[in-house]
Amino acid sequence: GVISRHPDIKLVKTGKDIERLAELQQSLLNRAVEVLEPEGKLLYVTCTVSKEENENNVERFLRRNSTMALIDLRKSAPGWALDLVDGNGFFRTLPHIHGMEGFFGALFTKK
Repeated sequence: GVISRHPDIKLVKTGKDIERLAELQQSLLNRAVEVLEPEGKLLYVTCTVSKEENENNVERFLRRNSTMALIDLRKSAPGWALDLVDGNGFFRTLPHIHGMEGFFGALFTKK
């Protein structure tokens, strides 16, 4: 979500940097599951459009945590926000479409 303000970041950020961020996010998600109560909700949000940090992290998280389920935001978002929910039920903003920073969100519940 900072590229529009700091476009040079594309030149200095490497694939390894993104991998490290994705790993950190996984560890944060896994720790959150440990303290989340049954039927509790966990909101995962990033300020990036990187598939590695977004969809790939969601898939990896769900594979490793069978007690968690993804909530399809198309079924729960208010009408005014439905344009910000993609076909997979994720919250997503894209700079070239929404005129704002790129963000991603996924909502989980503990079974």
